[in-house]
Amino acid sequence: MATSPLNVHARSNSLPSRQHPITSQIDERLNQLRESQSTSASSSIGHQLNRLQDLYESVDMLLQLPHSRQALAQEQQKKLVEQLLDGSLIYETAKDALLQLKKGSLQGFAPKTRSREDVETGAVSRTLKQVEALTVNVLESLLSFILGPEAASKSSPWSSH
Repeated sequence: MATSPLNVHARSNSLPSRQHPITSQIDERLNQLRESQSTSASSSIGHQLNRLQDLYESVDMLLQLPHSRQALAQEQQKKLVEQLLDGSLIYETAKDALLQLKKGSLQGFAPKTRSREDVETGAVSRTLKQVEALTVNVLESLLSFILGPEAASKSSPWSSH
């Protein structure tokens, strides 16, 4: 009995990869923060700080995901992780200083030290760099507002331009 070859036509169902909902949320918050940077009124700066806090909370959730931790734990990402942590430390230090300023005194202010543990590549690292850049912009706006118009006319020592 002769066997005939089977003509089987197999197709692959290749769907585009979807972003994690947290990544979409971070993208949305980044866009909102970028849009709000066009005004420098005190109420706008307050909204920017609130949005920045929301953004950092979303980033924290992203960094808790196992795939984010695995990607950032790779040896070739060590320098990137250190740079991102330094940016995060700048944000935390500025936030702590502003809270002390709000309380009326910077006496006894000592920046918190954070460990450099548990921190991803690709899209996550790009997102974190965008978050860091927006953080610097928002903090520059805030400090310029606090220091007044004469500070705004001088070039910013915090700017990388």
